[in-house]
Amino acid sequence: MRLTLSTIKCSVLRTALLFCLPFFLIPQLAQAGAWNQEKGSGFTQLQFNILNYQYGAISNERTDLGLLVRDITLNYYVEYGLTNSITLIGSLPFKSVGIQDYALVIPDPGTSSPENLAGFSNIDLAAKIKIYDGGPVISAQMGVAAPATAINDEYGLRTGIDAWTFTPKILAGVGLKRGYLTAETGIQFRTNNYGHNFLFNFEGGYLKDWKHPKHKTYFSGVFSVLVQVSDGSYFDDNTATTLLYHDDAAWILPGLKINHGIGENIWLTFGAYGAALYINYGASFPSINFGVAYEW
Repeated sequence: MRLTLSTIKCSVLRTALLFCLPFFLIPQLAQAGAWNQEKGSGFTQLQFNILNYQYGAISNERTDLGLLVRDITLNYYVEYGLTNSITLIGSLPFKSVGIQDYALVIPDPGTSSPENLAGFSNIDLAAKIKIYDGGPVISAQMGVAAPATAINDEYGLRTGIDAWTFTPKILAGVGLKRGYLTAETGIQFRTNNYGHNFLFNFEGGYLKDWKHPKHKTYFSGVFSVLVQVSDGSYFDDNTATTLLYHDDAAWILPGLKINHGIGENIWLTFGAYGAALYINYGASFPSINFGVAYEW
């Protein structure tokens, strides 16, 4: 059973992803759910995400940060079927973050001009292996993410977490007559004295056909959980003020995705997260992402 963007089992998630938290934190390597690409096939996606916020949440308590934070991401994602049972996955996110009116970050900043930082976020590589394909699909995935390349501790700015992350996951999915259901669960093991996290993501989609033979739309609901299962001792400096990629970040939140096909192999993607049920060290402001995807 093959998952492509043109089948009913299409699941373009992190897009990940989307939302009221920085872009990297929603697992980006869940794009195709439990399904593998066939040998030699694949798809690629270019996605843009923007998040501007003044308010955040610590232990689910809304907090005025006293400054404006900007978090912009341009992410390139690709999947490739090495064999019918093994899919290779990669994600290359480039970020621009910045703050303005940062009196709470530096006691006497001397100026209210913006402070900016740009660089690669946590670059992801993963391999997904099919375990079972007899109706429902079950797969195992192992991913590794490199540390962020740009960090400015003085102003609490960073383009990702300052650690290697190793993420084993189990994924399951089932195709329906006019939709799909897929879920994944795993553990994020992180170096550099960061805490480790439990993650769970669920997605369900419905296919809407239009009169045009090449146009179709998937409407999908997503639900994401990230909970820290071990305390870390990493010193976060001023990221407690900007809430950019804090060690103790956690959330429970729903989201929405709309993927619209405009041809045989081209899709426009849109996603948003908001109305979080719980946030710890995250931005309490909805985020929107959009992009374009191509399959072969």
